[in-house]
Amino acid sequence: MSIEVLDTPTAVPGWDTALGDRDTFYASRDWLVFSDSDGEARARYAVAGDAGTPSAMLPAHLARIESNGRYRPGHEVRALASCPHRLAVLGGRRGHRSVPLPTAEVLPGLRAAAVTAFDETVDGWWWPYLLSEEVGVASGASVDHRPAVSLLNADCVLDVPGSSLDDYLAALPNKRRRYNVRQEMGTFAASGLTVRRLRLSECWEQGGLLASNVQRRYGHDHSPELMADVLRRQARQLDHRSVVFGCYDGARMVGFSLAYRWRSELVIRLVGFDYDRLRAAFEYPQLVFYSPLEFCYEQGLTGIQLGTSGLGAKALRGARIRPLWSVVQCDCVSGPTDVATVLNGRLDTLTRQLPDSEAHRFTAGIRPLAEAFATAAQTPEPPKGQNP
Repeated sequence: MSIEVLDTPTAVPGWDTALGDRDTFYASRDWLVFSDSDGEARARYAVAGDAGTPSAMLPAHLARIESNGRYRPGHEVRALASCPHRLAVLGGRRGHRSVPLPTAEVLPGLRAAAVTAFDETVDGWWWPYLLSEEVGVASGASVDHRPAVSLLNADCVLDVPGSSLDDYLAALPNKRRRYNVRQEMGTFAASGLTVRRLRLSECWEQGGLLASNVQRRYGHDHSPELMADVLRRQARQLDHRSVVFGCYDGARMVGFSLAYRWRSELVIRLVGFDYDRLRAAFEYPQLVFYSPLEFCYEQGLTGIQLGTSGLGAKALRGARIRPLWSVVQCDCVSGPTDVATVLNGRLDTLTRQLPDSEAHRFTAGIRPLAEAFATAAQTPEPPKGQNP
């Protein structure tokens, strides 16, 4: 198998072509180039096969400094809180999903090539934000022991049913939720506020101010200038995919959601608000759910990636909740693993955000997975040439 390691996905003409249709926006060439533009990490991209038609790819990064706590392993995994080692991040280092995922046969070679391509010594690796069904492949073929698995977060996906908003309403699980959605839509329609669709290049500066309001409201010290710079860099690389749903009070934008169109999906990335000028007209669900749904029905899109925040609000409006895991290969977590270690103190944090019915379903689904991951971590790797 031929493997080449490159510094940028732009050197791989077939990068996007090799990606799947669903759930791969955060592995797209343009998103990865944007992520690398902050200069906080060195990038290596391992590619199997020809660069024009690669059979598998794996991004790896080694951070000089990582400003995003969600991509610092010691911040996100309790077992690594005091870890002194330098770990490469596999699968990307922005967004909330790590893809693409090579097959089990190709992965060991790609991983070894990517991690050893850095100029500095790397002590191990961390692969965050994987779906449950991806953990097995990411955990396989380790050097001397199975990597440790930890629960990190959960994200939300809204499947777009049928061909109209009436079909969306009909798909909601009960009469009460359908009534609430109709009330929210009606309140917004009567508010005098309007929604306009824009490209990010048309509003990144104003969007930076509104996005900063949201960030600071939730305890993040992100200035308007910082957020405007993030949006400007995204517009430079991703404007052709951008759809901004701007909420206007007359000529003034008072809120927005930023989405990216990726094949059959719409990916909601960011929101911003001028809280002093809102009218209690359900502006948030209008910009995150109902206007994007209208766009999806017009364009024939079949899903909306809603991200990791506001799990409860999104579940109430029909989103599916999916657990996200990390896999770590590091001497700090080489000992026996139990269910509590796998759950990483995150299960209660996540379920407290959810309505009771969704919390019960989430818990019932995740505990058997945690037990299986804990058991697998204690099972030695089989010798080469034997199946696990």
